Amino acid sequence: MTTRHSIKDNSNNLRDGILYGGSIETGGSDRNYKDVVRFPNDVGEESENTNSYIKVGGSAIETNKATISCWINPVGESQESAGILTSTTQDGKIYGMVLKANGQQQNIGYVWGTTSAEQDIDFGVSIPIGEWSHVLLVIYESGVSRLFVNNVYVATHDTGFIRKHAILDNIEIGRFSGLIDNVSFYSDTLDYGNVQLNSLATHEVSYVYAQNREEFEPNDEE
Repeated sequence: MTTRHSIKDNSNNLRDGILYGGSIETGGSDRNYKDVVRFPNDVGEESENTNSYIKVGGSAIETNKATISCWINPVGESQESAGILTSTTQDGKIYGMVLKANGQQQNIGYVWGTTSAEQDIDFGVSIPIGEWSHVLLVIYESGVSRLFVNNVYVATHDTGFIRKHAILDNIEIGRFSGLIDNVSFYSDTLDYGNVQLNSLATHEVSYVYAQNREEFEPNDEE
């Protein structure tokens, strides 16, 4: 029997979730001893370890821009293009942020309307294993995207075309191997202060990085 836990959405947007196959544990001093979620999706131990995730509830979101952020601590070996926060349509199109983009170690990337057989957008930026990192991705309608790690503007990408609207109605958090805390999704782009690459973000992006980390509050439920 698969253990399930309820996950409370503290944003008041009625997006509570159910955690499948994972566990809730203290994040230790790095997370101010708050509860975090562990996804035991280590494919290095077992190739079929890909089924621990949070199913997010709530109504569908229609958008062609987004901001996704979380604190993440990779542990073990994740599958290629492992979801951090994604939504998959009935015809197999995937939208969202991924870890180990295109199979490249702990690289952060994203997808927008592509299938699992297509290439991810890989920023060429990796995060360390066994350490907490704050990752924030801004996806613009114009086709531009910007990546921030620990509040530093580290990478950008331009697809070269206007992004199509998507209906996100199958949102999952997880499928990678490791720990996660304080997941946020905005169907809009946050202001980063228009700083230069390799500079600290300001304005809304900086606020999200610094705010009290309580977006998802787990409650045990067998």
